[in-house]
Amino acid sequence: MTRQIDPLLLLALSAAGNGARTGLLILLLAAAHEIAVSLLGDLSGDALLGIDARIAGALTSWILPDISVEGTALQRDGGHMLVLVWGCSSLSNLGDALLLFCALVSLYGPGHVPGNARGRFLVCMLLVVIATVALNAIRLGLMAGSAEAYAYLHDSSGSAWFRIATLCFTAALGWVAARR
Repeated sequence: MTRQIDPLLLLALSAAGNGARTGLLILLLAAAHEIAVSLLGDLSGDALLGIDARIAGALTSWILPDISVEGTALQRDGGHMLVLVWGCSSLSNLGDALLLFCALVSLYGPGHVPGNARGRFLVCMLLVVIATVALNAIRLGLMAGSAEAYAYLHDSSGSAWFRIATLCFTAALGWVAARR
């Protein structure tokens, strides 16, 4: 179901204080994220999934040395294979993590992050990117380990634990970026 936003509401929010403008910007970025991820999936999904698979294979090889990567698939010697699909890509998770990061930092207000802290903000944002991609890649690689690991990490509480870990990293880095 698509939600429509009244243009008058958008105008009222943009005319309000800085907090409302920040909220409006985050709302617009969330909408743009959905469109961008969908377009990227259509235009270059296989190439991006292949990159995801290579990252997952490289990171997981430390834990499961018998993982191989072929195209958008991860396979463990012995037969278990995981074919990556767009909804599980790091890119779709990454957009959500960055939006959360920006929303958390904005809670402190625009005057809270002084000009000399912009470098810290950008470094923290880069660390959110790295942590999100790494956690998702490790999860994908572990899911390729066995059918049982797939069931736990995709459909069971293991999936929630990885999301909680991503949220915790994002929240911690948001706090670091916004602190005085």
